[in-house]
Amino acid sequence: MEDSRFLISGDLNTEEPGMDVAGLQVTGAAEGMQVRSNELLLVKGPNDEVFVGTFTGTRCQSTGEGLGNEIIFNNYGSVYQGNVAEGMNGNAQNGLVYRCNNHNYVPPGVTGNFPEDIIDYFIEEGATIRTQQSGDGLTDMGQLPLPTGIVFTTAQKSIVNENPTEPIDFYFDENFVEQVPSPDSEGINPFDILEVDPSEYCVAEECKDPPCDEPSEPVILLKEKFEDYRLRRNELKDSLLLVSGQEKERMEQAAIGARQSKDKTAGQILQYYALDTTGIQKDSIYRWLDKAATFGSRYLLARSQFFSGDLAGFTTTWETLPAEVNLLPGQAEEYKALSELFSLLAKNEAPDGPIEALLDSTIMTLLPFTQYCNEAGHLAGNLLRRNGINASVDCTGQTNANLQAVPKPSIEQAKENKQVAELHIFPNPAKDILTVVLPNHLTTGQMELYDMQGRQVLQSALTRQRSEVRLPGMQGLYIVMVYTSDSNLVHRQLLVIQ
Repeated sequence: MEDSRFLISGDLNTEEPGMDVAGLQVTGAAEGMQVRSNELLLVKGPNDEVFVGTFTGTRCQSTGEGLGNEIIFNNYGSVYQGNVAEGMNGNAQNGLVYRCNNHNYVPPGVTGNFPEDIIDYFIEEGATIRTQQSGDGLTDMGQLPLPTGIVFTTAQKSIVNENPTEPIDFYFDENFVEQVPSPDSEGINPFDILEVDPSEYCVAEECKDPPCDEPSEPVILLKEKFEDYRLRRNELKDSLLLVSGQEKERMEQAAIGARQSKDKTAGQILQYYALDTTGIQKDSIYRWLDKAATFGSRYLLARSQFFSGDLAGFTTTWETLPAEVNLLPGQAEEYKALSELFSLLAKNEAPDGPIEALLDSTIMTLLPFTQYCNEAGHLAGNLLRRNGINASVDCTGQTNANLQAVPKPSIEQAKENKQVAELHIFPNPAKDILTVVLPNHLTTGQMELYDMQGRQVLQSALTRQRSEVRLPGMQGLYIVMVYTSDSNLVHRQLLVIQ
């Protein structure tokens, strides 16, 4: 996510007073994620209305170790909570890093809302980010980690980490008072860096030929750097057996640094191939998910193989994952939970069946997974939403919970909680029959189909919440429109009929 503006104004109170808003929320495994150069602003309304509610800039839920995941060069203006972390987003080895963000930002001509009790960084109970929050690299003079370069909100609480037994090592440039975390910050080990030149960190590369989607370095050089970092890390790990004391500690830190550089480079390579929206270089994405060799990258590869019907490839990738990736305790539990979920799906569903049309029996088995703030919970929640079921994951105060640790709700309880959250139309592409699922506040309606010249080619009454509409002899691209019984348009989308 890059170069966007998220603006919350006080006049929103007239629509829904007291609502909670997030500028950007990232949920579930993310590899090579970058939230960069965005504006997230809370302002007064046109008549000086003060927004009533809470506005969070970014919220990350269980994004995992990632491959150099970072939130960087963003500007925050009067945001209640600048950044919130829920679930597992990193560990001592790697994970989410916040760098070079400005939380004391008010653009010209904008009247800020200036709420009280602002928290710039909030790591909730049970949540994690990368333990070492620092810049990218080491200082030239002291060979210490570079500072994060974060500018905090004036006279507000800078960092709250609700996990005192897992403090965050936070590096800052003491030469600039605005980068010093507030004295009432919680759950951090502050490290002040004095011998550092500001030109060593937080220097954004200029975009000379917008939109500058490609990485600053040619991808072939990134691949060479990846191999260099990988070899360097392996050499350091092998050498650890031959040293002790301070030398061992130094080499351990160097090995962690090589691992972080390797992962970030792999993330940059994946960002490059992800731009190929037509799928011409699809094999390259698969190849680098495999070469990155982290729990998250191998999981995303296996998930793609599973839902594309490549069960042989999925079985190989998934069954060899524990042996090829050094699983941490939380990841071992997550692997077990995901294995159970994949097993249930494979047992109940056809390998090439549409994920928007799961059987009711499958839906009932997925619902209990959403109790848990881990990738199994988020995957189950996503599948349920694709089938019109409102089943979000609540990560408040949760770690990567083991699915066996808490009793699962009964099928009867799950049925009581089943709600249709929004309108769904599937499959797309369609062939002979199209299924329309209305939201829970509608029981009847009407569907109309138009060709690309604007001519109506089909009209069908929707007499129940879930209706099937036949598509006789149609082929091509169409626009489907759904109306309520009193002719209000509630849905419009493109539809491919094969």
